[in-house]
Amino acid sequence: MEFTNITKAQKYSEEIISKISNDLKETISNKNISIVTTGSFARGEANEFSDLDFFVIVKNNKQELPPYEQKHISDIVKQYINKDVGDTGTFGIEAIETFENLLTNLGGSKDDNAKFTRRMLFLLESKPLYNKKLYTEVKNKLINKYVDINTQKIQLTRFMLNDFIRYYRTITTDFEYKVSEEGKSWGLRNIKLTFSRKILYFAGIIAVAKTFKKSREEKIKILYELFELSPIERVQEICQGKEKEALALYDEFLAQISDQKVREKLENIQREKRKECQEYVELKEKSKKFSKKLQEILESIFDKNHPIYNALLF
Repeated sequence: MEFTNITKAQKYSEEIISKISNDLKETISNKNISIVTTGSFARGEANEFSDLDFFVIVKNNKQELPPYEQKHISDIVKQYINKDVGDTGTFGIEAIETFENLLTNLGGSKDDNAKFTRRMLFLLESKPLYNKKLYTEVKNKLINKYVDINTQKIQLTRFMLNDFIRYYRTITTDFEYKVSEEGKSWGLRNIKLTFSRKILYFAGIIAVAKTFKKSREEKIKILYELFELSPIERVQEICQGKEKEALALYDEFLAQISDQKVREKLENIQREKRKECQEYVELKEKSKKFSKKLQEILESIFDKNHPIYNALLF
């Protein structure tokens, strides 16, 4: 089964990321930073209307990214990306995380929404734009942090799974806040929540499920290899063909949101008038089928006694 729109989006995403990455490598020589992209470009799902979510990891402190380098990075991004990054401050040239901060206070009082979001997307969908060596070092240490030294073979990587669950529930709650309190557009966000955010969550869950009955060293290796893949690639790797019907629906979703007219209708629709928008109604129905297919996949690749089911409930 061919997924024309998935393939097209992957090709476009890789092309833009490659150009930005090459420009950064040619003009920056700061080995104390790594530039990380998340969002649709990192997932291989971008189109010409997509922005570039990214943040900067610095080894010690923000002084390692001087203002002239910040401007230079921004200028390079703007050569290829027409749309500005969102205004939450979570991403963009001023979104800077220290190596230490990204790896400490997981779940603690200092684990604010921006840091939590960056950490989750760093694991679930990120790609390095600059300095893969530092990027890889941080990813390895983060996965090691999640897979506790006392984790046994019979156990799932519960610490990581619980954070994935927390993140998914957080973004579904934040959606309501953004549209109700901040007045953000509703329709497109709602559709993305039921497709791209859902596959991101699903791809994280099944990755953790694959660590069952594996030693700690095996768990770490499996997770690192799976988190090097995009969510779609991860689903394909784990599900081995059982994901085709779900991805066919996802392919239709990508086709719709890359169509300028459809996208504009979704961005402008008001919640109370959603049923008057045929494009929204059709995508919403497909999203329900998509959710059902993901549930069927989970039940087909992991038997009923697998601890992933209990872990998702309790």
